[in-house]
Amino acid sequence: MEQDLPPLLDEGHISGAVLDVTETEPLPRSHPFWDHPRIILTPHIASSTRADSGARALIANIRRLQAGLPPDGEVDRNQGY
Repeated sequence: MEQDLPPLLDEGHISGAVLDVTETEPLPRSHPFWDHPRIILTPHIASSTRADSGARALIANIRRLQAGLPPDGEVDRNQGY
């Protein structure tokens, strides 16, 4: 459970945590994980990209932008990640 992580980090049982997924998505700005010095949050993109599927996604997003639509999978930096 998420509430168990900060004490384990603070007491030195775990040296750090990198989280790609949390119980609540998107993670609220008030959540303590944002400010914890030993927690790194990533925006669900912490994996390898296959060239064939990546190229198709890029082309599709270029077409979406040309049509005045937002790209699929856009990271919202206003949410902090």
